Amino acid sequence: MNTASTLAFRVAYQKQVFEIEMPVDETVLSLKNKINELTGIEPALQKLLYKGILKDESTLIESNLSNACKVVLMASSAKAILSIAAPAKPEPTAEATKNEKMSLFFEDIEHARVLKKGKPEFIIEKGISVGRSTLPSLGVIAANARGLKARLSFLDDSQEMQLATAERTQKISYTSIRKVQSEDMPAESAGEGYCALGIQIGPTEKSMLWFYWVPKQYVENIKDALGLYPVAQQLFNQIFNP
Repeated sequence: MNTASTLAFRVAYQKQVFEIEMPVDETVLSLKNKINELTGIEPALQKLLYKGILKDESTLIESNLSNACKVVLMASSAKAILSIAAPAKPEPTAEATKNEKMSLFFEDIEHARVLKKGKPEFIIEKGISVGRSTLPSLGVIAANARGLKARLSFLDDSQEMQLATAERTQKISYTSIRKVQSEDMPAESAGEGYCALGIQIGPTEKSMLWFYWVPKQYVENIKDALGLYPVAQQLFNQIFNP
């Protein structure tokens, strides 16, 4: 009921209009608290306009509000305010992306099993993270997928890779190699300066042979020896054996 001691007015917010009746001696802050009950918008996030911005400490009558007047509410939800104030999420760095990729690679059961065994004692050559070294004539020592010692030798004269273990020695023609892939070994597993090296010797990835704890300084030269020859051979065949 509207009497001389009360005011009946409207508060407009976006497409909503609220009918409000309050004593004339209530403060603007009290009005904001009432609006909070109706809208869920905290008083601190509200701005009330009627012939200017209404001050929290002023009463409704001091703010010149009258019956049937319209007060405009300007406000944002707390969620919107926080989203604006929150710092933008930084783009992942190249190093972070690389670490995530490496983590996913070594979560694979096959690779995780080798990693769990730790660095074998027969890996005695120190891995170097930066730079390239000439491939040793006696071959590169690494661990195979079973964690056993393997020696990789690269025979340029016959264009073959020789793979020697305690069980057997086999030679693989460079021309049969389809893909060469490497992944850095995790530093926290004493893998700094070493790589896992995959060599695909058949048409599908099921034929991929993996070697671990390969000193990183040899990896690019191994890729050059194994990866570039098939391309050169294909070009040769296209030109001289059409």
